[in-house]
Amino acid sequence: VMTLNELVVGRNGVALNNPLNLAIPGSSRIAIEGPSGKGKTTLLDTLAGLLNPVAGSVNKKQMFGQTDIQKVYQDPPAAFAANVSLRKSLVDVARLHKVPWQRVMDMLEQLKVFENILERKPANVSGGELQRLAIARALMVKPKLLLADEPTSRLDPLTQKLTMRLLAEGAAQSRTAVILVTHDSVLARKWTDMSLQLD
Repeated sequence: VMTLNELVVGRNGVALNNPLNLAIPGSSRIAIEGPSGKGKTTLLDTLAGLLNPVAGSVNKKQMFGQTDIQKVYQDPPAAFAANVSLRKSLVDVARLHKVPWQRVMDMLEQLKVFENILERKPANVSGGELQRLAIARALMVKPKLLLADEPTSRLDPLTQKLTMRLLAEGAAQSRTAVILVTHDSVLARKWTDMSLQLD
């Protein structure tokens, strides 16, 4: 899907990591670990094309469309418009990217999200439900690469386990590669194919 060659990321020209070389195969799951301030979130933003590298390069192995890179954030409420129903948020994305509504409903069912909560606004839904909705919204456009920035760090352990299992199943179904930023070394070891330490 993508290769990173001697990639150094940073903000305002200040480097945050040593050069990184990585090949990201399709359908793979890769963890990025490291202490705070080492550039994990900055790396994801660079892969998404939101920031330019300080050095090195990000090379896409194929043509990427508008929706081929998606990101799931660690704060679910911040990912949704506060004053809009969840149904409207999903309908707008589906309409914009010509996703059949049945695919959205199938994705919600797979991620154990009940349709009746779509009438609510984000503040009236639990963190676990909202994060699963964010994952559904990202996966329903069948991206080639999903960037997950500590997506379960604010969830309780049981909800975290369920959410990560459902994320794995959804990504496998759409053959999406996932890069997971996490501080949880156990999760990184058990959930991903390989783990990289940023330093």
